[in-house]
Amino acid sequence: MQLLRQRTLKYPKSFGRPRVILDVKFYVNCMLAMLELDTTDHPTDLPEGFDSYLQGEFPKHGQKWEGCTHLYFPVYSRSYWYAIEVDIAKSTMFIYDPDKSCSTDDQIRVDLKPMATILPMLLKKINIVIDALAIEQIMTISKQSNS
Repeated sequence: MQLLRQRTLKYPKSFGRPRVILDVKFYVNCMLAMLELDTTDHPTDLPEGFDSYLQGEFPKHGQKWEGCTHLYFPVYSRSYWYAIEVDIAKSTMFIYDPDKSCSTDDQIRVDLKPMATILPMLLKKINIVIDALAIEQIMTISKQSNS
């Protein structure tokens, strides 16, 4: 995912504006925000700092989310990486997991609960209303034989 982010900076016309590639800090910040939301009296208010994502100020060399059609970000959980594609029009998070034996559907849902909660709140700030994000695992990808 980091290489894709770097490639979008070097060749911006190849990727186009409607796609935003985030870094792993986004997932971590969403997990922290979820903890904060779970302990607040106002569970509909986002913690400070998320507007910088929407404006493309974070991560460094980010893109504004307004007009974006897809979001991409990596997830690291239980010593394991997988990639997420959010198709905004379909209100769906697609999971790209090359080793499906490492995570159960229930584990993935737990991992993605912060995203499923925070992303609709963020998108609402740019007038995109999504009630809920569906989660769909892509089963047609192959596993790398060495790492």
